[in-house]
Amino acid sequence: MLKTPFVSLYGSMSWAEDFADFTALYWLTEKLKQPYEIKYFEDGEMKMMFRPMAGREKEERKKLMERYFGGEKRD
Repeated sequence: MLKTPFVSLYGSMSWAEDFADFTALYWLTEKLKQPYEIKYFEDGEMKMMFRPMAGREKEERKKLMERYFGGEKRD
């Protein structure tokens, strides 16, 4: 698993692209409960799989998205 806070290579280019990519994948995976995986196959055999929203690096960012979308209750 890659240890990066970015969900895409394109998202690592600027804060705006990162926000757009992270928000889109957050909505797909967390709100709509749709799994998102990138699989690399060679000669019919899966060689690698990447789940962009998985990992500790993304957990804090997911919490920020909850606040952004109003899902977290505040005192």
